[in-house]
Amino acid sequence: MSIDSLHRTLSTVNNISDSLKEKFDLNLQRAGIPIHYTLNQYADTGQVSLE
Repeated sequence: MSIDSLHRTLSTVNNISDSLKEKFDLNLQRAGIPIHYTLNQYADTGQVSLE
């Protein structure tokens, strides 16, 4: 894989990641959860924790 090809692939992955993060942040806002909270513990405990 050439450097240019690798760079394009990484750029695409970053763009997809940014898009997913924006959608996730929007869903958190709609749910009334501040974006500066993280859901790392949420599934297990039902609690959100500060990053």
